[in-house]
Amino acid sequence: MLRGKTAELLMTIEELKGSAAILAEEVERLRLGEERHQSLFKNLPFSLQVVDKDGAIVEVNPYHIAHMGGGRTKLADYRGQNIWSRKSVIAAGLAPCYKAVLEGIPFERTEVLYPALSGGGKGYFNVRGVPLWKGREIVGAIYILEDVSVLKRAKDELILANEKLRGQMEEIRLLQTELVEQVIRDPLTSLYNRRYLDETLDRELSRARRESYQIGLVMIDIDNFKEINDGYGHHAGDLVLKNLAGQLTKLTRSSDLVCRLGGDEFLIVLLNVKSLNVFDRAEKYRRCFEQAATRVDGLDLRSTISVGTAMFPEQGSASSELMMAADRALYDSKRRGRNCVSA
Repeated sequence: MLRGKTAELLMTIEELKGSAAILAEEVERLRLGEERHQSLFKNLPFSLQVVDKDGAIVEVNPYHIAHMGGGRTKLADYRGQNIWSRKSVIAAGLAPCYKAVLEGIPFERTEVLYPALSGGGKGYFNVRGVPLWKGREIVGAIYILEDVSVLKRAKDELILANEKLRGQMEEIRLLQTELVEQVIRDPLTSLYNRRYLDETLDRELSRARRESYQIGLVMIDIDNFKEINDGYGHHAGDLVLKNLAGQLTKLTRSSDLVCRLGGDEFLIVLLNVKSLNVFDRAEKYRRCFEQAATRVDGLDLRSTISVGTAMFPEQGSASSELMMAADRALYDSKRRGRNCVSA
């Protein structure tokens, strides 16, 4: 009987030893887990703040104390304080969000400005608030702040640099446009020059050939222009040229080309027009310029123009042929006594 009791007791002792060993392993596992959690909490490069269910701060990690507090605060300065009543949270405008986390509403914001940190100064942070649940009950919350001040400054500097670059590119574009205009425009009258005409006329003729429409050329020469220069000076001559250029521009469609060939010679390229319309337009140029005096040093100078016209494709299929035809017509007007239109 005693021997049986002893055997049973020994078996119980062995079972207890086994249970104790299992319990010791579990305690060690929990201890190691706690150490890992503590190490993680202490060494994470983020600000961590843990609060209870009422919003009172329970724990903050060393990173928060060192960075948010600027190294001038300690754990005791935080514990027990209501988190959404802190100046930094209020100044950042996040107090309602912090409160809502304890109602089960997590939140996340990026590049939030904290204008008043515990240690002074300000910073930009990515902020998250996450409720801590125990079953169906919220027992607290954790707030995570990632300092992105350096990244924000770099981003802002990049934006400013890009804006500056865009400004410089726009300035370059405007300068290029101005340069192109200087290359293709006559500096005195701002009309297209001979170079632009040479580059453009053949292209317009090719398009007219493909689409089967007519083009009219109107060549103009100011009558007795040398006498204006000799009698009133080149300044007066320049004003007469500018007056004619203004008249031609005003009376011509924006889709057509008004060019100064050089000296007192001008050429207008009228696109998609009939022969009769070209002659009528040339007559209108002549009449309007005859009536439009040029004011020079208190005097009204009046002059006239001789005009010649040519039509594509009737009088030529190439630009050189058309220019020669218009030139011949112009000199017919000169021989006829000037101030007239010839076709």
